[in-house]
Parts: sequence; C-alpha cells; structure tokens
Amino acid sequence: MPRIAWAAAALTLSAGCMQGTLATRTGSAGPGAWSTEKTQWAHVGETVELEFLVVRAGTSQPIGNAADYAIWRLGGAHRVTPIDPDGRFRCAHVFTDAPPGGFRECLVEVTAYRTREVQDAIDAGLELVYAANPADLPDAVVASDRLRLRIYRTQVRFDLPSADPPLIWQTAKMLFERHDGGVHQVGRRRPGAPGFDVVIGQDREPTAAVYDPRADQVNSCGNTRVTLLVRDERGREHRFQQIIETP
Repeated sequence: MPRIAWAAAALTLSAGCMQGTLATRTGSAGPGAWSTEKTQWAHVGETVELEFLVVRAGTSQPIGNAADYAIWRLGGAHRVTPIDPDGRFRCAHVFTDAPPGGFRECLVEVTAYRTREVQDAIDAGLELVYAANPADLPDAVVASDRLRLRIYRTQVRFDLPSADPPLIWQTAKMLFERHDGGVHQVGRRRPGAPGFDVVIGQDREPTAAVYDPRADQVNSCGNTRVTLLVRDERGREHRFQQIIETP
C-alpha cells in the first residue's frame, strides 16, 4: 500500500488559477505520513484522517481565503466542514463495512465552496442538508478532488491438526504483536465477550480457530505476527503462528 508525500497534483478548477489536493493519513507510510495516491487502503473500523488544500496552481501553499467550507462525500455519508485557521479542510471518518478477508471500494470526494450570501449546505449528523434560499446567490465551487479507498477486513484462520491428548480451548489465546511493542491478547468468544471462534468438524473435533481482528489490533503497515497458544490435557502448551500481510 504505497504512500507518497504531499504533492499538488489534483483537479484544477477556476480557469486554472486554483487547484485542490486531497490526502489521507491511514498509516502505511508510518505515523504522520500523508498520501495523495488515487487508490489507498484502510482497515475496517480505522479512523481515516483526510485533509484537503486549495492552492494556487503550480504551488503547494494553501490559499486561506479562497473558500469557506467543504462538502465531503464519504461513500454513503456526508460531512460539511469549515476551513481551519491554517487554510486547510480536515475531516475524519470511520468506515465500518467490509467482507471478512476481503475489501470494498469507497469513493471519497471533497468540494470546496465560497459562500456568497448564506451558506447553502449544513452538516446534520453525516447527512447533507441544503439550506439555500432561492433569493440568494448560490455558493461558488472553488476546487475539488477525489480518491478511492479500499476498505479491507483482516481475517485470521488457524487450521488445526488433530491432537492427542485433546486441546483445552478454555486455555487458548491469540496474541497480536504490533510494531509499537504492544501485544493484543484475544481469548475464545463467549457470551458477552468478543473473541475468536473454534470451528467444529463433522467428527465433532475442532478443525480451525477463526478471528476478525479490530483495526487497532493489527499494524497498518508492514505485517503483523499472530500467535495462537493453547494447552492440552497434560498441560503442554501448543504454539501456532502466522503473519498477516497489510495490503
């Protein structure tokens, strides 16, 4: 999932005088890194930070007085945000839908407007409400940009060999090792507590351990080592490992 630094390479409007640049900070270039790539990845449940600049064509410096607000289209959700004091538009959104072990594509679009009389659009809890007065001049489009986010959901699956003596699944745990040194521990699912599932085969023996980790349990770039630990009836610990690759 490549990431690049800020660059003024986006849709140019207003007779070539201004252009807009949209970037995200989903983490795969490291903490704090922004990307203007037109196709990017984000884990389901991850808070995706977005930033939009209106700049003079051919430069990377924001024009602070060019626009007053921006409308964000985030898949099926909408946001309206004012311009920040530093001349940037910012938005953060959590995407919550993706198939286990797969991804879905979501189009992210942003358009900056200059208010002429009364602001035409307002934010109403991820819904967009137009409050334009027919007697007012419509707000002017200043600049726009878009990118595609691939929202993916990681799935961990350990296919289990037959064990003699049997494994005691009440003792089992999965460990997710993060690059920041943190380790997330997950137990077997039970009523009222999330966790991994144990798949039971036709002979009523466990055949697999399956879990869909949260965004904060896996690394957003590189890979994540996952270890499954479980003891058998004699108290001996069995260890299984795999690596989750980040798209």
